[in-house]
Amino acid sequence: GDPQCEATRWSGLHLRLCAGAAGALGASAAVAAKLAGLNLPNAAAWWQVAAYRALAYGVMLACNAAMSVLFLRSMRGLPSLQATTASLASNILMSGVFGRVVFGEELPSAWLLGSGCIILGVACVTRASGVGASAQARAARQSAAAYKDKKGL
Repeated sequence: GDPQCEATRWSGLHLRLCAGAAGALGASAAVAAKLAGLNLPNAAAWWQVAAYRALAYGVMLACNAAMSVLFLRSMRGLPSLQATTASLASNILMSGVFGRVVFGEELPSAWLLGSGCIILGVACVTRASGVGASAQARAARQSAAAYKDKKGL
């Protein structure tokens, strides 16, 4: 569809959530791939292992496809810096959470401190990009108004 129509249907918050969800889906795909590679010592037959791996790889592909759709959706309405930063931050944070919850990995204090820095950085980038976008929108409105005044519209 029309990019302007698309932008009006999807608010900035929805687009940021799409970017964040894309990052989380990327982390989910990584978990599925890691699970696909695990050995299953208690499997009764080879076909159980094959079915398990096929399912895990299918989940990985589905997560990657959904991630791409959501990331591209967010890129259509957000500055690329905002979309990329939100997606990357979400991916890193969710990778740590999944590592802890699914695989029992330890999260050292340095990781927790780094996560806090990521969240703060995303907030700064989002705020700075929003301020720049507001200034650009204001300048565009002023330019359009000046054009209309000049043409006598």
